[in-house]
Amino acid sequence: MAEERIVLWGVPRILVRGDQRTPGSAEILTQLKQRQQAPLSLLTGLAEAEAVRQVSAVSLDRYLDLDIGGYGSDTPDRETLVDVVRSKVAAKYDQRVPSASVLVTDELVDVGAAVRRGVRVVAVSDDPSHLERLRCAGATHALSDLAATVDVLTAILD
Repeated sequence: MAEERIVLWGVPRILVRGDQRTPGSAEILTQLKQRQQAPLSLLTGLAEAEAVRQVSAVSLDRYLDLDIGGYGSDTPDRETLVDVVRSKVAAKYDQRVPSASVLVTDELVDVGAAVRRGVRVVAVSDDPSHLERLRCAGATHALSDLAATVDVLTAILD
């Protein structure tokens, strides 16, 4: 069995698009919560209040530990958001949390920062050329959306 992973999600566009949850997002979060104990949270350039508002508006907040997310209001330096999350996880969970992490994102700046910090990246974009840029930046997996639940779970948990 693979090591449990902290899974971080980008907002907007990955979990929420406009005022709707993205296809497959609730199913994937449900499956992850059932399969592992490691926390799920957010990593985004949005201010914490706006990120929480967006996921709460589509009832995805119940799957996420929003206290440990990395937000634009934590630091304007997107490069260090992964470090912010790690600090919050260490403070809240101490040694019970696995060291492995996965970021699911469509943000090029977040891919590079995550890869430099040893975080695996699952890139999601419906734009093939952007998806290729994400892959070239270091994304381990590249998917066009979250609708293929099995493929997304495999990418995250492998």
